[in-house]
Amino acid sequence: MLINGQELRAARLRKDWTQQQTAEKLGVTQAYLSMLEHGRRPLPYSLARKAVEALHAPATALPFREDSFGTALGSEKLRSELAALGYPGFAHLRGRARRNPAEVLLNALNEHELDTRVTEGLPWLALRYADLDWDWAVQNAKLLDRQNRPRTGSDLWSLWLRNWPPSQRTRAPPEN
Repeated sequence: MLINGQELRAARLRKDWTQQQTAEKLGVTQAYLSMLEHGRRPLPYSLARKAVEALHAPATALPFREDSFGTALGSEKLRSELAALGYPGFAHLRGRARRNPAEVLLNALNEHELDTRVTEGLPWLALRYADLDWDWAVQNAKLLDRQNRPRTGSDLWSLWLRNWPPSQRTRAPPEN
């Protein structure tokens, strides 16, 4: 579930904030916030990130940065992203801004040589954020041709995920 106008409104109401209070925290006018909540204006990427942080929405509501999927990020950046999402194995690292867990997963699948410790964190990612957008992740993995590569650490993760017992996840990834 990515944050959109309706989700923004629902998160605001869960916090019991008025539009005026929320607008002040986001640095926008109340009128603009109202237009966002009613779908009259698109929710910009930077404001969506700010809203997720301010309203303490789940990381799965963070918008995707789809422009980052074409190139490999490297295991060091992936460790930092897992740390930012709360992975205990990298608690000693200072994670930068959180990213959507589905985006982190796709970035990991995009790596040719994935660090073993990062690979060990991927099952935690899937369990901790079981509500991530599996349809989006699988569709983009297919678009990037990441489902049928020679066996590497990230492909072993794909194999594990395909055979992961459905009873251990709330929403199963679509089959190939």
